[in-house]
Amino acid sequence: MGIALVLLLIIFAVFIIGTLPLYLAVHVLGGEASFIKIIVVKVVGAVVAAVLTIFLDLMGALIAGVLMLFVYKLLFELSFFKAIIAWVLEAVFMGVLVFLISYLGIAAIGGIA
Repeated sequence: MGIALVLLLIIFAVFIIGTLPLYLAVHVLGGEASFIKIIVVKVVGAVVAAVLTIFLDLMGALIAGVLMLFVYKLLFELSFFKAIIAWVLEAVFMGVLVFLISYLGIAAIGGIA
């Protein structure tokens, strides 16, 4: 029971950290978004993208990407161009976040050895 709870907390923490790049991107571009709205968009978007990709392969992934741009435009009150920029900024912020976490993890392991 204790291990399952720890794993559940880790999954929750990773998910929350994963929503931060989109939150930052939307706010940098002047969009309107609450943290709850970001979480809902990420969960629903991930499910829709997974289903479309399973059934339509690459075409499903492309359709999911275009749908997410429209969702960003409508829900975050961004222009289509800003929705594209938010998508790119989210990827850049996520890349930096993954790099930093990886680097700090490697540094922590190196410090233990």
